[in-house]
Amino acid sequence: MTKGPGRLDRSTTSVDLDMMAAVYEGLAVFAEPLGVTVTFIRILTHLVDSTDEWQRFMTRLHCCRLCLDMSHAVRWGYDPVQAVYDYRDRISYVHFHDYKGQANVQLGEGMMCDYPAFLSALEDISYTGWITVCPETTNVLENEKLRINRMYLKSVGY
Repeated sequence: MTKGPGRLDRSTTSVDLDMMAAVYEGLAVFAEPLGVTVTFIRILTHLVDSTDEWQRFMTRLHCCRLCLDMSHAVRWGYDPVQAVYDYRDRISYVHFHDYKGQANVQLGEGMMCDYPAFLSALEDISYTGWITVCPETTNVLENEKLRINRMYLKSVGY
């Protein structure tokens, strides 16, 4: 998984997106015969840092896959359920997060998105890859974070 360079001190151009896509595509083509899937994750404050840039960048990728981190879609004002359908053929990995205000919290404590609808959309597209819950940096012990996140997923039917 790769996230690309940090944000430039200017607007991202089509040339920037072309250059980054060429690198990712080259890596993906090289890695495929080795059984490795190269996956792009878009991160806030990096080169691809808006819904528009993400949509423009994804049109440039063909072999490189997508880690759908629903929290970044939400923060950009892009419905994560819609993102599942928009990138159904590209998703190879999924990240779950939750926030309350500006603080990272465990799943269900912030209700960043409609998790049942998001999970249902993944089922609709027959997604069978990994979903990682990203336990947030809090004062809670690691085992307790896992328990809280697992209990939330069970509470919504998963």
